[in-house]
Amino acid sequence: MNRGEVSLDGRLDSYLPELAGTEAGGVTLLELATHTSGLPELAKPIDAALLAQSLSGQALGIYTEAESAAVIEQTRRVSLTGRGEWAYSNLGMSLLGFALARAANAPDWTTLVTQRLLLPLG
Repeated sequence: MNRGEVSLDGRLDSYLPELAGTEAGGVTLLELATHTSGLPELAKPIDAALLAQSLSGQALGIYTEAESAAVIEQTRRVSLTGRGEWAYSNLGMSLLGFALARAANAPDWTTLVTQRLLLPLG
């Protein structure tokens, strides 16, 4: 935030214009960060492959940068429920990472965190 790239009350569609005109597009970065966006835990119902990844401790493959376009597309069809109430959302965390990376002109969340946090910390 000190760099002026994002704002806590910035709407998701400001950073991910593909979500303009959708319910998710109106969610703020603060709502994403505090799990009060009303977004579901996942963009689509969990399938066997995703369940196996999760149970084995692997990163959820559909929420990696390689799949950002697919996650964003799935999010276009998502309805918000319980906005303002706390409910953990993997989807929300992924969208927050995608938005922050875009705002910083980084190729992905991993690169952004590496350049701005991990490398400076040594």
